Amino acid sequence: MANAADERRYPLHLAERGIRIYWRLPNCGVTLSGARLAWSADGSTHDYGLDEIRRIRLQNTMGSGRDPVGICQIRFSDGRVITVYGGNDRGTSDAEQAAHYAAFVRDLHARIPDEAARRIVFNAGVTEGRFTLLSIAAALAALLFVGTPLVLLFFVPSTETLKVLGLLGAGAAFCWPMWKLWDNNRPRPYSLRDLPEDLVR
Repeated sequence: MANAADERRYPLHLAERGIRIYWRLPNCGVTLSGARLAWSADGSTHDYGLDEIRRIRLQNTMGSGRDPVGICQIRFSDGRVITVYGGNDRGTSDAEQAAHYAAFVRDLHARIPDEAARRIVFNAGVTEGRFTLLSIAAALAALLFVGTPLVLLFFVPSTETLKVLGLLGAGAAFCWPMWKLWDNNRPRPYSLRDLPEDLVR
């Protein structure tokens, strides 16, 4: 039994239905106490030992803001999945929530015993299928918002060059967050003691 000093609650929004689009995330609050993880969702309270975890996936999304929003998906031995978000209840990036999220992810991994870790699959980034779709979207965005202005530079009169360069700069600024999202979410494994920092902070 963990003592009170060992217990820590994180005001993070969560869902039990996997990663999907929500108008407003319905639940809030996860607690780590010793080697146990507890939360309440949809009127029910759940409490699992960390040795019951079978998979942890860390990834991020842009949400509806420009800064990444962390996502930690945890699957247990009985098939239950909890998805913890590092943004506000509408999925928008929030500096305070991001700090709580980083603390939760680090604390969660620090509390998992090495013996239990041998039964857990640690995944960084999205699934292979999602990454393929993300790659296609990133390539199309680059072609449209960066490639098109570059081609136009060879055809517009010199008097219009500054306008096209402005379009090129705006396109690059638009594509940069998408490129970072693509790069951060490359599917790969990670280890218990070597977290993917680009998906934690």
